[in-house]
Order: sequence, then structure tokens, then C-alpha cells
Amino acid sequence: MKKILLVLIAFFISFNLSSCTNEPDRIWYDTVDDAIHHGLLDMGAFEIRRLSVDEETLFLYKLNDADAIGLASVTTSDKGYSWYQGISPFSSPFIQLNYKTESNNVIRLTIGKASDETSKEIILEGKSRKYNLDVVNGYYIGIDIEPFY
Repeated sequence: MKKILLVLIAFFISFNLSSCTNEPDRIWYDTVDDAIHHGLLDMGAFEIRRLSVDEETLFLYKLNDADAIGLASVTTSDKGYSWYQGISPFSSPFIQLNYKTESNNVIRLTIGKASDETSKEIILEGKSRKYNLDVVNGYYIGIDIEPFY
């Protein structure tokens, strides 16, 4: 039993180390649009909304064959632009989180699905103010919105 446990632990550590060293497999593109286009193709998704925050490009996307959305960003380096998968697709109607980009910027986000997909705007009421957010393809995303508990 101990031998099996040791083998499993060794496999787990090896797997985690190999999955963390995927830099050589990373593909770099000449433009932000190319990085997003190819990332969306790989995910089988389409872009809902793009945001620029603190010199970061974030975008909300929806899977083509499921009622699930995800969030990704584009990493910039001297090699060009590359897709960074931030939040794997999920199907929750509302989420608030601190999103950490690959460059370690933390951005407070609110993401949700409107009850009426034809809506063009949604108003969220916080304790101290109201937030008007655009709705695109039935979804909205906001930055620095006070937490809703």
C-alpha cells in the first residue's frame, strides 16, 4: 500500500511540474486580435466583450456548444501576444471575483447573465451606488463593482 501511495505521489508531482513548464508550447502572435482569434478557435468559442484595464486586455467569451462563459486575457511580451486562459468556462448566472492576470495584476470583476437576453443594459444596485452595465449577447461584465453579499 505504501509503495502504491509513493508511486501516486511521484506521478502527481511529476504531472504538476510538467504542466507548469508549458512555455515552449506557447504560441505568440503579432497582434492582440490574432491571439484572441486563435485562442477562441481552440476553445470552440466566440467573443462577447473585450475590455482594457490597467494595460491588460481581458475578454469574455461564450462556448459555441454550451451555455457557459469564460474569461481570458492576452499576455504581452517582447515575443508578441499570447492567449492566457484565466477563468475556465462556467455557467453560473452571477459571479464576483478578483481576477489575477498572468502579469499578476488583480482586477475585481462582476460577471453575469441577464434574465432577458434581449436586454441592452442592466442596473446593479450596491449599498452606495448603482452600476449601469452593457449587456451583450445576454451577458454583462463590470470592473471595480462593490461586492454583493
